[in-house]
Amino acid sequence: MLNIDISAQLINQTKRVFAQHNIRLDQPLWLAFSGGCDSTCLLHILCQLTDPRNIHVIHINHQLSPHADQWEQHCQQVASSLGTTFHYTRVTTLVGCHTDIEARARAERYNAFSALLPHEATLVQGHHADDQAETTLMRLLRGSGPDGLAGIPISRWHDHFLIFRPLLGIRRAELQQYAQIHNLTWIEDESNHNTCFTRNYIRHEILPRLEKKWPAAAKNIARSAQHCVEQNALTQCILQTKVAAIIEAKRVHIPSLLKEPIHTQKFIIRHWQKSWSPYPLSSKQLAMLFSSVLGARTDREPNMAHDGFIIRRYREYLYAIPKEQIILPQTPITWAPSEPSLLIPNLGVTLTRHATRDDSLYQQPLTIRFRQGGERFHPVGRQASHPVKKLFQSWAIPPWERAYIPLVYAGKTLIAIPGYGLSAHPQAQGSITIAPTADLL
Repeated sequence: MLNIDISAQLINQTKRVFAQHNIRLDQPLWLAFSGGCDSTCLLHILCQLTDPRNIHVIHINHQLSPHADQWEQHCQQVASSLGTTFHYTRVTTLVGCHTDIEARARAERYNAFSALLPHEATLVQGHHADDQAETTLMRLLRGSGPDGLAGIPISRWHDHFLIFRPLLGIRRAELQQYAQIHNLTWIEDESNHNTCFTRNYIRHEILPRLEKKWPAAAKNIARSAQHCVEQNALTQCILQTKVAAIIEAKRVHIPSLLKEPIHTQKFIIRHWQKSWSPYPLSSKQLAMLFSSVLGARTDREPNMAHDGFIIRRYREYLYAIPKEQIILPQTPITWAPSEPSLLIPNLGVTLTRHATRDDSLYQQPLTIRFRQGGERFHPVGRQASHPVKKLFQSWAIPPWERAYIPLVYAGKTLIAIPGYGLSAHPQAQGSITIAPTADLL
């Protein structure tokens, strides 16, 4: 009877967590499936709560173990036996890698998820209460602040998809008991017992000793993480007005930031940083940011690197720019008169022309080009044309953004710089707007 009660309890608890976070069980769900006990139990539970045909199982084969291909086959068999859809990706870049393998494997997994998952998909992961305790303890030993000590978030956005972890309130032992009740089979990854990895050392050496002295240690550590979550939410609520005034369009207004007390400054910087990277700045990095970047003169353009981004100052603002450069079209893009809107490849923006049949913008083909140097433009309201370079400076456009601003031509005449200005030329009657493509969907 007890076993049956525990099985029903875990299924009902998972269902409640989905409801509490307004995540529908009847929508397509994507499950990160290692084949281990935790993800196997989560897959089985979800199949009790929704039509298995709604579930897409994703297995990432890192090819680090000699058993990796067998595990992939096992995962496919389990997914098929439950009536779910199976997807897999094989990663080759980690073979032969000996440094920071945990972090690199994690990065490869998320790259694979980003490539596979559709826009606004929900990726479900099997992290549980013991994972939460291990994570919080690891971060405590690293000297993390309240954000880090909040541990694993139950939900967060990554790229274009939502990550959701409905088992964070369930212990590992409970999941193992569930697996035994339902005769589930799972993979035992030999690397999980290698205590050279920090998490494994805490799991096998530290937490058991703590629980021998304090049986509720893991549960209480997880509870402390939840307290940090609540404290962070309260702080965010209290400082919401200041955050909104200082962070403008994903950039930080430095003079406004520096008027605040130092603890508020640090909170706002960390809040801003979380909007573009899940990896927090270390105390050393934060100190460097304040001294070398924020503390620099306004005529300087200092920068520092963090997690694939360059943090740069330009005039009174702080920006985070991806290191990876966008590849621009090499030839002009034709915009036919019959097309009211035009998607710019790779930039993720759409241009829209607003003109009547009597306006010149309606009647003629246009081309889209990007800066080569030497362009001139005659904005409405000015008496003559000016070098585009000088206009960009006067409009305070950061230097690294200028190459990605589309320039609209009618023949050889630059008639519009969308988002900044329309030409006074007769061929520019009407207007052209620019917007992120997602805003138009």
